[in-house]
Amino acid sequence: MSPPIPQMSADSALGAHSRSVFWLQRFTHLARIHPDRTALVSGASALSYGELDAWSDRICHMLVNAGIGSGHYVGAGFQRGMALIASLLGILKSGAAYVPIDPAYPEARIQSMIRSAKLASVLTSGNDESFYRGVSVLKVEDAVHPLIPSDDAGPVDGDPVYAIFTSGSTGEPKAASVFHTGFANLLDWYCSELSLGPFDRTLVISSPSFDLTQKNLFSPLLTGGILVLDDCATYDLTRILDLITKHGITLINCTPSAFYPLVDACAAYGFAALSSLRFAVLGGEPISIPRLRDWL
Repeated sequence: MSPPIPQMSADSALGAHSRSVFWLQRFTHLARIHPDRTALVSGASALSYGELDAWSDRICHMLVNAGIGSGHYVGAGFQRGMALIASLLGILKSGAAYVPIDPAYPEARIQSMIRSAKLASVLTSGNDESFYRGVSVLKVEDAVHPLIPSDDAGPVDGDPVYAIFTSGSTGEPKAASVFHTGFANLLDWYCSELSLGPFDRTLVISSPSFDLTQKNLFSPLLTGGILVLDDCATYDLTRILDLITKHGITLINCTPSAFYPLVDACAAYGFAALSSLRFAVLGGEPISIPRLRDWL
């Protein structure tokens, strides 16, 4: 029998870290006790908890060797995919915070984000380094060395988790930081309120640069579930509905305007394609119950 998934709690015997950084420790603990369990699915590929943990360790090693750690912000230049999740975990393990940068953004906007967040380093993959002029560009493909355990690496109380850019509706977009204490509280509430566990499958269709995306990137990995990423940049109803059906998705979190078309597309077929969902968490816009009534 497999060891049980420990509950999110400050009094867990996972070490002496304070509650605010405990949430990150949960993932590494699950990777140790359930290394072969599927953690991440993107396109036709999948990673186990053990594989994802080892990859993020290698990225952490590369960052620490580059002098990156607590107090630093690192740009994360990725679309939804395997490398995004491994990189975010690697950045956090190093003690640094991440700033998600969507490579699909215009180059002028990317450069503005780099200047505004005062980034010295950007982590990316492939041939995307041309977008990031004037900063040190680190590539996930170069993260090949295993992590050497160190008491110096890792976040501490008061460290930020990430910085997200505001919409700019009142002027120039600005980077707003979210800290470990607040993020731990959010994850604790989210996982508990929705009773997330190892049988849940969370689908992420929102941009890595949206604030609502962040809790969904990590909550499945803290509760033994599976994170499923829509790895295509375009919004395609048929593909998203196929992902929900194929993977038995139980949770989706998006804006109402992104969810309504899924409901509308299923209306003629009795909503069978959405039958696996336990929760649709909608936010960021007013919710129109009439648009959802037939499905509800």
